[in-house]
Amino acid sequence: LSAQEGIHVPLFEGLDWRHFAANHRDTTLANVISDVFATGTYDKDSAHDFLFSAHSTQTKSIGFKIRIFGHIPDLVPVLLKHRVKVFVLSRRDFVEMVSSLYVSEMGQFDQDQVALTQHPQFEVVKMLAADKTRYLDDLDRLRIEVRHAEFARTAVRTVRDWKRLVRSAEVLHKSGIDIIPIYYEDFVADRVGFIRNFMVHLGFPPDRPVVDKSRFEKVMKSPARAKLLGLYRHPLWLRVLYLRFVYGRERKKLERLRGTGTV
Repeated sequence: LSAQEGIHVPLFEGLDWRHFAANHRDTTLANVISDVFATGTYDKDSAHDFLFSAHSTQTKSIGFKIRIFGHIPDLVPVLLKHRVKVFVLSRRDFVEMVSSLYVSEMGQFDQDQVALTQHPQFEVVKMLAADKTRYLDDLDRLRIEVRHAEFARTAVRTVRDWKRLVRSAEVLHKSGIDIIPIYYEDFVADRVGFIRNFMVHLGFPPDRPVVDKSRFEKVMKSPARAKLLGLYRHPLWLRVLYLRFVYGRERKKLERLRGTGTV
């Protein structure tokens, strides 16, 4: 989105709770968000500056990614004042999402088996071409004997976090804020169409040119679940299937909020 004319993205994840606690001890999330939308700047997110193009002098829309937290009603006046639309990103495929999280987490506590950072997409951006090719090939060949209890815990945590996010979206929706669910699978299938649809929701004309470039690339060429050996051969798989049902039910709740705010 930062590559699109008229859209400015001044930060990336810099207001997630862990960063906020370190950088903003004497103010509230609402105050900081208000400043970002009012000024179009955020001076504490330098770790991700390399991801973004210089923004247009004709900025028409300011946005950023955040894992929302805290007392959600406190954010409502700020979001209404700045006419914010809230796009809620998720996946349709629950098992693939949990598998991807699990593979990433394995890299944190099982380094003798998986030489993988928690967020490999950031590492790839910094690599030289030859190193990147070798790394992506190694990652594609990766196979892990799944720890079923750990996989189930990842699934439980994913559903818990998703329920909290949907509740937050419901609070914003009831306050008149536009909620727009978006899906990772749609971005992968048609990146240009995904971005164009995003921009139409922001009020840009549907025939506006889309810049199809990003410093990110998909690091897992094959499905994450295909890397997990023995995934389906354990009684805990039944619990994962139940959690998939719960996730789907919550996702339907979110879909019912789609585009029905007043902003």
